[in-house]
Amino acid sequence: MSYAVQHPAAAAGPAPAATPRRPVPVAFASVLLLVMAVVGLGYAVATLAVAPGTVDRFRQAAGDRPDVDGYVTVVWISAAVGAVLAVLLFALYVVLALGLRRGSNGVRIATLVVCVLGLLAGGAATLTMVAQEGWNSLPGSVGAALSDAYPGPWIGLNVGLSVAQMIGYAVVALLLLTAPRAFFGRATEQGRSATPGQAPPPGYAPPPGYAPPPGYGPPPGYGPPPGYGAPQGYGAPGSYPPAQYGPPGAYGPPQGGYPPQPMYGAPYPSAPAVTPPVENPGEPSPWAAPVAPESSPSVAEPAAEPTPPVSPAAPAASPSVAEPASGSPWTAPPAGDFPATPDAAGATPAPQPPDEGSGTRPSS
Repeated sequence: MSYAVQHPAAAAGPAPAATPRRPVPVAFASVLLLVMAVVGLGYAVATLAVAPGTVDRFRQAAGDRPDVDGYVTVVWISAAVGAVLAVLLFALYVVLALGLRRGSNGVRIATLVVCVLGLLAGGAATLTMVAQEGWNSLPGSVGAALSDAYPGPWIGLNVGLSVAQMIGYAVVALLLLTAPRAFFGRATEQGRSATPGQAPPPGYAPPPGYAPPPGYGPPPGYGPPPGYGAPQGYGAPGSYPPAQYGPPGAYGPPQGGYPPQPMYGAPYPSAPAVTPPVENPGEPSPWAAPVAPESSPSVAEPAAEPTPPVSPAAPAASPSVAEPASGSPWTAPPAGDFPATPDAAGATPAPQPPDEGSGTRPSS
């Protein structure tokens, strides 16, 4: 019987750390940056709004002087550049203020750098406006006509805004330097560790290192199926007869101790010999070795008759070749007639001995 695998409950992630309390200097510095951004943007809009009337009044006061067009160009360029810088600084100050409220150490360093650059730019702008006001104070000059073309409090407003801007940068820098640095450090570590998605998704096992939930034991083992006996064991190793090797130079059995492969019908050495049932005891077994046929007793052949003596008067005949028996497939083909030897053809007959019954004797 099988059971569905139940995934243990996902381990709950660590409790989120408490958000550190924002220090007062940091909060005040961020608010001051937002105020400076809004004021700068308003000043740029006011400059664009004042520029057309200033140009008209300047042309009427300056008349047909050759430097009028140059001054008009400077007025429009200053208004356009001021508007672009105001928009960029507004966006930058908003980003810095939000970063300071979040406690970012990188934003803190960037804000300090911006404050230093703002102090330098504000000081340069203030000195330029003061010098321009002194130079334009000459009566009847083109510069004096341009200063008179602006609204009455405009020059003083520009100088006041430049000084206020410098003071604002200095205050923001001092607030950030006196703020506790632990706030920025803890916020940085919290931002790195408290990343969403740290807890494992539901339905999956917890990460390695956690103990399994109680109540789940190991799965039960499976025994052998019923009705089957244990398999027959094989012979113990080493029960085979040791291999015997022949004399040096002869090829013996293969090394390794393995027995020779059984022939067809022969059982393995480790298995018991199977004896087939004998139906008729008198009949030979079909697995027995074949019996050699009985040989008949050899009969001694009679001795050959003695060869009769050769008559001395008979001439020596050439040796005759016995012809093989006809009908035998294993006999050699008959040889041709041998020619008579010259000695046998020209030999004189040997003298014959006298007969004992006759009374003649050979003459001497």
